Amino acid sequence: MPIPTKAPLMKTNAKELVYDQIREWIIDGTLEPNEWITEAELSSAIDTSRTPVREAMQRLSNDGLVVMQNGLTTRVAPLETQDVAAIYYPLASIEGLAAKLAADRVTSQEIDRLTEIDKGYQRALRRGSLRLEIKRDREFHAAILEIADNGFVTKFANHMYSHVTRFETYFFEQQGHGMTMNELSHANIIAALRAHQPELAAQAMSLDWLETMQKIKASF
Repeated sequence: MPIPTKAPLMKTNAKELVYDQIREWIIDGTLEPNEWITEAELSSAIDTSRTPVREAMQRLSNDGLVVMQNGLTTRVAPLETQDVAAIYYPLASIEGLAAKLAADRVTSQEIDRLTEIDKGYQRALRRGSLRLEIKRDREFHAAILEIADNGFVTKFANHMYSHVTRFETYFFEQQGHGMTMNELSHANIIAALRAHQPELAAQAMSLDWLETMQKIKASF
């Protein structure tokens, strides 16, 4: 897919903006898997110099979102079948741990907040808006990470979200594969948290991710 036309910098921190913009294009499929990209094209599209683009490419390479070859050519990382399990299993485990931690400390007010977020998620499901579904789903999971209050768990989960969102957007939206989400997955997590049952919360959270993993694998 062609790189978009110029998107002028709106932040004072050019390095972060360039990184964020290219990362967003990769995650939402604007830059497709295996697409070759150049510093010149990206710097023109973002209306900046090549230096912040070059630095962004290095960071994105470290993130596993681009593949740099001999420091001369760069392409968007492919979406491979074997990567699905490599991404979803660790995320299911780490977020299962987050749910387990959250179950011991969650308050009634936080349960109410999770319930409201889930209502927004359910509305997105009924509308059939994949991107809104993903956005509301991430809000739900982010809220649980916040309750768990473990910086290391949150950092790992946030890193994995980039890859998960990329897979989900590409296969369920761009490739036209239907996505039928489990409408009860969040309800089961909330119920376990409300009952302060750490093991049940961990199981419900892990199952939520693993069911999505199976849908992704089936779409290859």
